[in-house]
Amino acid sequence: KLLSNKSGNMELEPGDKIYIYKADVNKVINKFVKIEGEVRKPGQYPLNSNMTVMDLIIQAGGFLESSLKTEAYVNRLNPEGYQGEKISETHIVKLPNEFNNNIYSKNRTSVKDTNSKYYYLQHRDIVVIRKNPNWEPQRTVTINGEVVRPGVYVLKRKNETLLGLLKEAGGPTDEGFLLGANFKRGNKRVVIDLEKLYYDEDNRENILLKNSDVVSIPKTPNTVLVTGEVNNPGLYKFLYGEDVKDYIDKAGGTTDSSDYILYQKPTGETDKVGFGLFSSNPEVFDGSIINVTKVIPEPKGKPFDLGGTIKDVFAIAVSALTVIILAKRF
Repeated sequence: KLLSNKSGNMELEPGDKIYIYKADVNKVINKFVKIEGEVRKPGQYPLNSNMTVMDLIIQAGGFLESSLKTEAYVNRLNPEGYQGEKISETHIVKLPNEFNNNIYSKNRTSVKDTNSKYYYLQHRDIVVIRKNPNWEPQRTVTINGEVVRPGVYVLKRKNETLLGLLKEAGGPTDEGFLLGANFKRGNKRVVIDLEKLYYDEDNRENILLKNSDVVSIPKTPNTVLVTGEVNNPGLYKFLYGEDVKDYIDKAGGTTDSSDYILYQKPTGETDKVGFGLFSSNPEVFDGSIINVTKVIPEPKGKPFDLGGTIKDVFAIAVSALTVIILAKRF
């Protein structure tokens, strides 16, 4: 400016210093952009001249299988800082339908979108490629044991059910024991009555399948296991119509240290059964487990609780005093 306009000129004095700055002193150097989400190499990249979203995607290795390839989300920082409560805004940029020689080649420095418009990136832009909400890899489930066609099955729809899988596998064999089916999801068992589901088509027992579910159908056991505090624990032949206490009698009755009974059905459901006159005594299913628990003995040498004793005595005294006061009133 000084060279073109002499009016701002001034005389120099001894000791004055003159600094000549670079012409780009006000320019930002090392400009960059970022890309995140469903691309092969997300991260920060140098900003090139006339760089577009597709240029950046190409530098980042391209899309993943799971990418939403129709649009990108570009977050752009306001260089002047906050505008009200906003410091940035997001633009949705439509992407080309496909790579071809008319859109991209290794010699090109920019990529033109299908609308014949350029969207040039700016310093600190963050490009996000989102996951396609309709994309997912194939899901598989396994059914093994006593079915006609055991093996791995691919889920063809989102809403595949357990009943549908069992029918696709041909149903149980003659020896298949649906009541004792073991349905595993991860490392947890899903408690379900597969017999009621298959033969009665009771949809209350139906369930949507997930990837890696495993269904195992055992053979019919024809036995009941009686264990715990009985005189002759072991497997006993299953007979229709017999109840829990019938099987305990077969096992020689309970020992002196017995407490209560845990009756586990082959589905995994467990009921607590007492010994009293009015206690329940359910009918037993094939493959059930009857476990008579042991009384937990009181710990020996339990220290005297002085504080607790004083508290109990005080409570009794207060109750007695209340009774006396009420008696005097009436």
